[in-house]
Amino acid sequence: MANRCKDLPDECWELIFKRLLIRHPSHLESPSLSCKRFLSITNTLRTHFKITHPTLIGPFSKLFNRFPRLNSLDFSTFRGDDLHGVIVDVATSELNLKSLNFSGTELPLESFKILGSRMKNLKVLTCSRLATLRDIDLFVIADAMPFLEEEDLKICYPENDLGSDTEIEEGDRIPGQAGVTDRGIEVLSLKVKGLRKIDVCLTDIVVRNCSLITPKGIEFVMRNSPSLSRLSVQEIDFGRLDDYSICCARSISHLQIHHSVVSDECLHSLANAGIPLRRFSLSLCQPSCFTLAGISSFLNKFRSLESLSLFGLDFLTDPRK
Repeated sequence: MANRCKDLPDECWELIFKRLLIRHPSHLESPSLSCKRFLSITNTLRTHFKITHPTLIGPFSKLFNRFPRLNSLDFSTFRGDDLHGVIVDVATSELNLKSLNFSGTELPLESFKILGSRMKNLKVLTCSRLATLRDIDLFVIADAMPFLEEEDLKICYPENDLGSDTEIEEGDRIPGQAGVTDRGIEVLSLKVKGLRKIDVCLTDIVVRNCSLITPKGIEFVMRNSPSLSRLSVQEIDFGRLDDYSICCARSISHLQIHHSVVSDECLHSLANAGIPLRRFSLSLCQPSCFTLAGISSFLNKFRSLESLSLFGLDFLTDPRK
């Protein structure tokens, strides 16, 4: 039996270890300790790594050499003092990263500039649980990483720093420093041409609890982001979006509208825009602005919807009751 195992090519062992990896990464620990051959094979299967503290894993150069196929790094639980230095090590490595997660950290904007100049294949940037998020942060990300396709930027307490103007007078607001505004998402849509998803929660674009983002900003993004496939808005006057902007958003397949103003005219525009809609959600919107006729007209156009959610609409009743 031992001889037969030795005769198996690495490709076969790789398939076996992949099955173990699917169950749980820890299942590869025993094979990796059994022999150098298995260690080498299991190392190539590791594509994701969570870095909690640099002292726990040793020099990053050794880590990156050991796992040459790493394409995703997670710093969301990082507790070291020199995140900038770590990111520089990542940027100067030979890794071909596709995804980075900096959730729960202060956005290392200067490091992003270095990272963007080296990691040209980076597609996904996740920065949730942020303490603050402002236009200036989006400006730096757009300049440094124009090749991104998905951005997930969320803060912990959106009422504190997402553009709420309840405590800041208009004349005291510094451009780029007072939360996220139309200008922030406009710059993203102009410079990051391949963007398919923007999750700015501020939450594929998700705009929530951000009083400085207006329908004009949403229109701009729809007109200038041809790859945009997901759009979620909350507390936006969606009924004010013009027909031209809606028609420009030809790739939108997921649309979620929450706590917003939606009119029958808006639903008719969506129905006539020819967008490839597959998932649609309308929840807790003002019922006085649209009618059952508007909803019916919309659904008649999109008969092949894969998912439909209508929640908190008073005029919808259950005939079984």
